[in-house]
Amino acid sequence: MDTMLAELTGAVAYLDDVIIVGKNSEDHQKNLEAVLERIDEFGFCIRPEKCTECIKYLGFVFDKHGRRPDPAKVEAITRMAAPTNASSLRSFLGMLNYYGSFVKEMRELRASLDALLKKDQPFVWSSDCQATFDKAKLLLNSDLLLTHYNAAMEVVVAADASEKGVGAVIMHRFPDGREKAIAHASRALTAAEKKYNQIEKEALSLIFADWTGLVEVVSHFGQ
Repeated sequence: MDTMLAELTGAVAYLDDVIIVGKNSEDHQKNLEAVLERIDEFGFCIRPEKCTECIKYLGFVFDKHGRRPDPAKVEAITRMAAPTNASSLRSFLGMLNYYGSFVKEMRELRASLDALLKKDQPFVWSSDCQATFDKAKLLLNSDLLLTHYNAAMEVVVAADASEKGVGAVIMHRFPDGREKAIAHASRALTAAEKKYNQIEKEALSLIFADWTGLVEVVSHFGQ
């Protein structure tokens, strides 16, 4: 499949599925026609009934409005019982982290859970841990939607810092003034960073926004 789609733009394959994207409807149509021609050249057939404008792909749902977590995957997470040891906690946090780009200040949210995984830290599931566990599930069940990047639209990168972590978001600002997130990123502060004054923490959040590659998202998808 990768060989067949080699050098084609706006097309990516995963096993026997092909996803075709474009910067706009005209670009998408051009990419679609190129893929169909290539499929024909290789002698493959496609089933029209399996072509759709809304797809589930690697744990996400993609459509013209943006991308969101796959409801089936979210349900599996929300049905998980409270962790009883470090191993089950790591499993939950791993699944939660997979959708970290959808949740503002994810690292700050999960701070009390991360603390249980520190070296020599006894595993004690407190009421604070349970509250964080429940809140994380509720957030995943909320209306989480990230908009698609559009090279023709205004882009805003914002960053912030708290006592526990730094976070950043890249957004589109629409003509009516609304702002919609393209991606979120966050991380916890180290012990040394927690000693910074607030201005230093804010500066760190700006550096983090660039370091995480949020700014590079624009140049990557704008090519």
